[in-house]
Amino acid sequence: MVWPSSGSTYTAVIGAGSGAAGTVTVNGTVSVNTIQFNAPGSGNYTVTGGTLSMAGSSPAIGFGVAGPSPTINSVIGEASPGTAVYFGNPSYRGTMTLNGTNTFSGTATLDEVTVYFNNLQNGGTASSFG
Repeated sequence: MVWPSSGSTYTAVIGAGSGAAGTVTVNGTVSVNTIQFNAPGSGNYTVTGGTLSMAGSSPAIGFGVAGPSPTINSVIGEASPGTAVYFGNPSYRGTMTLNGTNTFSGTATLDEVTVYFNNLQNGGTASSFG
């Protein structure tokens, strides 16, 4: 997967519905408005490394189809203080595992998503998850 250019209006779509899922490695900090996980042919997606700086109007991490179970090991941060992040999709249910240190300071909205937290540590910066 090629990560889109960084910015507050960019959407990263991960998966095409065929082939095995894999790992997406983030280098440094990337600014993105939406991350959408589609169904893999097999396995689950993992996003690791770097920081996902959620930006723009109504940033979201969700699903394009029902059933994905991605793991996000990257830090989920924010481009502007107080950024709220929406997790899930009202049309498609999925499961998400968040292992990274999440540093965004706005609210977190969960919609039709089961979220597993393996790390509520906030790295010294208050976040919506701990």
